[in-house]
Amino acid sequence: MSAQKEYYTSDVKPHSLKLIWRTYGTFPIRDRISFPIGFLFFAIRKLLGLRPQASWGVAWPQTTVYLDAHEIPLADAKESIASIVAAFEARGFEVLFHVLPEYIGRRRHFYTYLLSSNGTTFANIAWMQVAVKESTNSTTIFGCSSVLRTGTVVRTQIGDPRTFTPEMLPQNYDVSVSLAETTPHELMARHSQRLKNESEKLLEFTDQTLRDYLNRAAVEAMDHLISKGFYAKLTDDEANRLCEQPVNWHSRK
Repeated sequence: MSAQKEYYTSDVKPHSLKLIWRTYGTFPIRDRISFPIGFLFFAIRKLLGLRPQASWGVAWPQTTVYLDAHEIPLADAKESIASIVAAFEARGFEVLFHVLPEYIGRRRHFYTYLLSSNGTTFANIAWMQVAVKESTNSTTIFGCSSVLRTGTVVRTQIGDPRTFTPEMLPQNYDVSVSLAETTPHELMARHSQRLKNESEKLLEFTDQTLRDYLNRAAVEAMDHLISKGFYAKLTDDEANRLCEQPVNWHSRK
């Protein structure tokens, strides 16, 4: 991969029709356009070999910017994650840092990472915001991860099991998805149960070794998405359009 920064966005061409149904069949793609039009929209574009017009892009390769534990530059994100952070801290986790990836266009992400007192489990809270016309949709998800000495990543997260797409993850991920209504306390209990017989096989992290690990994991994950065709490189015209496109992040839906 070139050292020059490029921008990537998602692509449906490598998705099977089954995967497109699972991912897009029950979700609206525009105001008032929903099931099953979302599936038909993406399925037709797959069959024709077309990628929808990009509305966002993420820089790659990017220099990961780690923000101080008390530095949250996005007020909306700070408000959304406060109760989740408090729940993890109540169980002995400590906020180590935040990550603000470089997105362009109508999407932005913000991540908070916490580490357990024994260093064997790290939690991450992902806050994502998408601009749709004159409003914005925000989503917050969270999960716990532990890494075996064999390299297997044991991850327990909230989400929708029906639309979870394991094909988009490298093969060394062992992921269990719980319903979005699951509380942080319930999720931590489920993760601990999954590690019941693995305590002697877990890597222990510090602030610095977790940063190093996340840098490597980000490269592996992005390389997987690109090599499998789930992410496609934006053209220079697309990237310039998204960089110059004004977005109102202050309105909510």
